[in-house]
Amino acid sequence: MNWKLFLPGSVQRRLHISRWLADRFVERVAAEVPEGARVLDAGAGDCAYRANFPHAHYVGVDFAKGSGKTDYGDLDVVGNLLSLPFSDGSFDVVLSVNVLEHVAEPAQMMWEMSRVLRRGGVLYLLAPQSARVHQEPYDFYRYTEYGLRHLAEGAGLTVEELEPTGGYWLLVGNECSRATGYLFPRWRPLWLRIPFWPLELVVKLANSVLAPLMCYALDGLDRKRTYTLGHSLRARKQ
Repeated sequence: MNWKLFLPGSVQRRLHISRWLADRFVERVAAEVPEGARVLDAGAGDCAYRANFPHAHYVGVDFAKGSGKTDYGDLDVVGNLLSLPFSDGSFDVVLSVNVLEHVAEPAQMMWEMSRVLRRGGVLYLLAPQSARVHQEPYDFYRYTEYGLRHLAEGAGLTVEELEPTGGYWLLVGNECSRATGYLFPRWRPLWLRIPFWPLELVVKLANSVLAPLMCYALDGLDRKRTYTLGHSLRARKQ
């Protein structure tokens, strides 16, 4: 049974903590982007964030490779993120959401995003510090705040904001939803799984619904933020 289906949509969205934090990040970015700005979504995938920028000229670019459920059909441009097919200073804003870990040469991607920004333009970037391996085989790195600052400044950008995306408890809550699959793996034969179905339902409710919601309430207790899902960066080209 999928307990999430019985919950309001707003609550369901919050249960996928990493996705919810990414969506909130993009919402904040969209609120800061002025009317008519040229926005490049670098590593746009299926351009899920296009709808956040009806007031801007949105361009989605991706190299359109990697495993997973991503549909690349809505891209504006298929191109290499290490050699973006745009002239210098083409965009007012560059957005990159959980993409930097998927490029083998992150310093080169950071430089390319800086290159296509006009002077005064802003890079908004979200990158993971803790995440499972995904989009194989294009998954190479995880980033601390120091690594992101080093890459941004190395590309000639001035860091204006660099914040952790949640602390220890949101990291725990995000991983709790995966615990049921490890406790009751699907590779076990059906005859061995059936007796444990009632327990599995209870554990799934606890891990996938109750634990994430509780972790939102607890997250404020973590002041250090050394354990985090990732970091958000805002950096400006001078």
